[in-house]
Amino acid sequence: TRFKCDWSSDVCSSDLDGVEDGRPVHAKVRLRIEGDRIHADFSGASDQTAGPYNIRPDLVRAVTYYVLKCLAGPDLPSNHGLAMVVDTAFREGSVLNPRQPAPVNTYIAMALVTAEALFDAFAAAVPAARVAHSSHGGALVTGTLSHFVPGRQSPLVMYEILAGAMGARPDRDGVSATSVHVRNAALTPIEILETEFPVEVVRFDLAADSGGPGRFRGGLGVVREYRALGKSRRVARGGRG
Repeated sequence: TRFKCDWSSDVCSSDLDGVEDGRPVHAKVRLRIEGDRIHADFSGASDQTAGPYNIRPDLVRAVTYYVLKCLAGPDLPSNHGLAMVVDTAFREGSVLNPRQPAPVNTYIAMALVTAEALFDAFAAAVPAARVAHSSHGGALVTGTLSHFVPGRQSPLVMYEILAGAMGARPDRDGVSATSVHVRNAALTPIEILETEFPVEVVRFDLAADSGGPGRFRGGLGVVREYRALGKSRRVARGGRG
């Protein structure tokens, strides 16, 4: 069966790219499905940023294949056959195809937002597989706590990839306290943190009512509180929660 459809989606990642305060950053995609081909045009994405939110086209394509597997079925092979059905277009100098030199260190925030934009655009074709917006960008994508220990020339750096939650699904609640989409990482167990670093985790639980109301609510985020047992410095990077 041959068919032709056309959809577009625009999702804002953040109004702070780490350097230029107050500038919205958007991942925008226009989809066209013709027969057995999918055309994904990302040319409408925001200009590249001075901060490290930029990502490269190869990662955007990988996110596109991930979304297709979610919608078509997890057993869909991740091989060249899948890649062959997808054509992509980018605008040079955009946040999804930056000109060199361009910082790309906080790439996962924009990758998550690109996934959300693709899910939005595909929603008209596969409404039963739609997932409401998840913790894309993350309230905090990553965080470090550098502990300055007497007698050491350099600090002990504790690196945490903080979990968020999945949005509501068409027939059930979202999943709580989990990484979503292409952010396949997990929190460090408390026992390891408290053994390896001068820190105490004083609270770790679900954030009540953080999933939002509705027939099916979104998953709940987490609250994780630390007490540094000495001199330390915290650094966090992320996008819109």
